Amino acid sequence: MSHSDPSWYRDLQVDIFKQKKFNDRLLQKIVLRSQKAEATASKPIRSRLAYVSLASLLVALTALFVIHRSGGFAHQPDMTVKQGGQAQAGGLEDLPDQKPNVPEPTDISSALPIGRIDISEVPADENFIPKSVQLSHDSEGSTSYLEGSAVSAENTERGFTLRTTYRTSDGVEFLFVQAAEPVPEEETLQWFLTSDAYGTEKKEQTEIQGHAVIYVDGEVRRVAHLITDKHLFTVMTNEGTVDDCMEILEQIELDGE
Repeated sequence: MSHSDPSWYRDLQVDIFKQKKFNDRLLQKIVLRSQKAEATASKPIRSRLAYVSLASLLVALTALFVIHRSGGFAHQPDMTVKQGGQAQAGGLEDLPDQKPNVPEPTDISSALPIGRIDISEVPADENFIPKSVQLSHDSEGSTSYLEGSAVSAENTERGFTLRTTYRTSDGVEFLFVQAAEPVPEEETLQWFLTSDAYGTEKKEQTEIQGHAVIYVDGEVRRVAHLITDKHLFTVMTNEGTVDDCMEILEQIELDGE
């Protein structure tokens, strides 16, 4: 779904409450569809769908983040991952049939209920979200220090999904998502390179801390994914720059990752 102001979006612009209701229902459908598919599929297929649903959900989050920010940022839906901004949906219906052999979650996450949990239940060595980050402004010769909002935590069949939002003094927001992704880094990289999750937007590849990064510097959204063998880290914004997203990713302490 691209942000090209289709008729349904223009209609929603008239009433922000209708827009929020639509966004909430859209994300709810995405999550429910993923859960239904995982519940009915055989184990190998369920593992594959689990991976695809995670990647597509992150893309969906990117789209709804853009929609919410464009509409004044109504409060977040009571959903799978909470807090901060939402995201964008691209390629939701035709998900690529890839990513088999997803390992089981860790013993710690398996012992916890599936769904929202308190951040205190997540072991410290599995929380890589920086409490604060700094952004440099070369043109001004200054540095901004951003405190993250309270981290929300979700326990999934793959492991923990954590989420926070960094906000600048002038209201620019960066949504940060850490998702358990116990798949070889190269496989995840190839999925992003070959999938159509971002439609016609150009995907670029670089490297941070020795790990692959896929980023999109679009007109209405900037998003960067840092890929490791265990996690997928995503920073997205529609008012900041892709360089800002990269700078935040560079501040993740990956020791022990």
